[in-house]
Amino acid sequence: MPISGEELESLGLHLPIPAEVNGNKNGVSNNPEWDAGYKPCAEAALASDTEEGQVTPLKSWSESSIYPGTTRNVWIYQTPGLEQGDKPGVIWFNDGAWYLSREGPVQATNVLNNFYASGAIGPTIGIFVTPGMPDHEVKGPIESYDKAAAQRSLEYDTVSKRYGEFLFHELLEVAEKARQQEVELRPQLAEVVLQRRAGEAKPVPGADLAN
Repeated sequence: MPISGEELESLGLHLPIPAEVNGNKNGVSNNPEWDAGYKPCAEAALASDTEEGQVTPLKSWSESSIYPGTTRNVWIYQTPGLEQGDKPGVIWFNDGAWYLSREGPVQATNVLNNFYASGAIGPTIGIFVTPGMPDHEVKGPIESYDKAAAQRSLEYDTVSKRYGEFLFHELLEVAEKARQQEVELRPQLAEVVLQRRAGEAKPVPGADLAN
């Protein structure tokens, strides 16, 4: 059962994890070799006659008010043939460059292209986003990280509604403006997003545990 942000903070779950507990160091360093065992799925093999969607890069995006002082790369994918008036679904990819790479272990745009061609999904916008690179020191959820890793951990690991607000109230609008296309959200969430854009600060349903 979801808990409120107030209860979460009362339990101290929003606080940074100490760098060391009982002599054991928290946090890990990313190691590319860890990904060696991941292989693209069969749907990542793009047939020669499969139409490809379009990818719009938004490099060095730095306009977040939820995570001020950060710069990140964002790519907006759309399935082929998306037209004005369509209301596509939306899918987010954190660590977006890793999922977007045509040489990587996921190759997500190929998967989406194939799913769309087969009718498995309808018109879709994909939002690929990297963690922010901060221009300041960051006190992240895990104290042993450097500022870049701490920012990633702050966004992905913090048990709060903040990252959900970032996705739904900032990044979604950026994507819609970039593609000049509104996406289709479930009714409850769509209502909250519209209220927020109208100046009524409402939380995303369930976003207290959005990370």
